[in-house]
Amino acid sequence: VLRERFAKEQGNKDLVVEQANQMVEQEAEELAAKRKKRELKNCERFLNDTLHRRGKRLEAWVKGLAGGDAERFRRLHGYWERDLDPPKPTGEDMALRGRYDSEVLFKGAGEALVNARDMIAEIEKGGPKQGVRKGKFANSRSRQFFDATFPPVPASLGYISRAKETDPTLWKSSVELNSDAKVFAGGSDPDDVQQGIIMDSWLLSAISMVSAAGGVGDGGVDEQIMNLFITRVDPNNGQLVVDSEVGVFGVRLYRNGQWETVLLDDHFPVRPDQLLGGALAAQQSLSKGAAAA
Repeated sequence: VLRERFAKEQGNKDLVVEQANQMVEQEAEELAAKRKKRELKNCERFLNDTLHRRGKRLEAWVKGLAGGDAERFRRLHGYWERDLDPPKPTGEDMALRGRYDSEVLFKGAGEALVNARDMIAEIEKGGPKQGVRKGKFANSRSRQFFDATFPPVPASLGYISRAKETDPTLWKSSVELNSDAKVFAGGSDPDDVQQGIIMDSWLLSAISMVSAAGGVGDGGVDEQIMNLFITRVDPNNGQLVVDSEVGVFGVRLYRNGQWETVLLDDHFPVRPDQLLGGALAAQQSLSKGAAAA
């Protein structure tokens, strides 16, 4: 009798676990479907923006060509669009093709990287159309960038342990967490990366390892870490900077076999009683003048 009771109780427990696993799998599948739809939409927007910017550059570039080069371009552009060489190209043809590749397509420098820098500059001085809201924000900010593709809601975090504990009204910008927040002011080291209650150690451990690649405790920013961020040129002094007056940052991630650029704001999810996940590390790291990502 005892054995039968134990088997029945164990069977009930197994059934509960199986039902819970099925619910988790269903939620994961639904989330994957939503993410795929959002990713396709983002890819379409990225492609349209790239083609629009390329078209504007091409129009201005053609206007600046001399008469002979302008005629040569009209004759050869069809080949170049298909990345082909025309039959028996001349030296002048190849020279113009080199200019086209470097000045319009930005081959070598990276068209996506150049476009991202342009977009950051536009956001820095932009308005609502660029996602920048005016108001009285933390640390005397009068303008704040909000990333429309990653809104401050639990769904943005995806299917992550305890993600639903976040309150959409409590997402905070970096300067709200620490009014002295600066990116890389104190260098980058592995101990800047600390895990919170979200189980994202798979990502944080990789970031920690990369931050140690160039040395530890030297006060500098490791080259591998800096290469993940998109810098912009400060119009006042011409220096490359990462910090932003409106909270917009660009990062580069190696995904799908290529480098992809992402623009994001500096909001972190928090809870009423404590900071959530990476936001805790952000407050601690930023208070030491280090970077948090």
